[in-house]
Amino acid sequence: MRFNLHLTRAKLKVFSAICSNLVIVWLVAMGGTKDLLILTVNLVFAIVSLDLAIKAEELSEKYD
Repeated sequence: MRFNLHLTRAKLKVFSAICSNLVIVWLVAMGGTKDLLILTVNLVFAIVSLDLAIKAEELSEKYD
């Protein structure tokens, strides 16, 4: 089975918006926990999501 993924500027913008929303979710989740492991995991997920959002925005500029 072969998947064709055609990236467009609109798809990258939507992906960036989703990743930005996930950053907020994980930052809010950090405020509600007292467990150090969960706090660290949420911080790592927030950083990864932010990095993906930035890369998607940079890549979308190439599709102009």
